[in-house]
Amino acid sequence: AATAAVPAVAPARHGSPIGALLAEGDIARAEAEAEAARAAAPGNAHRQLVAGDVQLALGRPDAALERYRAVAR
Repeated sequence: AATAAVPAVAPARHGSPIGALLAEGDIARAEAEAEAARAAAPGNAHRQLVAGDVQLALGRPDAALERYRAVAR
């Protein structure tokens, strides 16, 4: 799995396993799990927020915004 320094972002506040993966620097796995969770329940706001936070941590603000906007739909 890919590891790297990840900026401190909101996933840590979620107390989720995905947030823990980001904190550990396991970016690839965090993204894979966040996107799988999002796809499994696209109407779940928490899953959309976590997926957005992961995208933000990856330096992808447009992808993060797409996920955050899905919360408002």
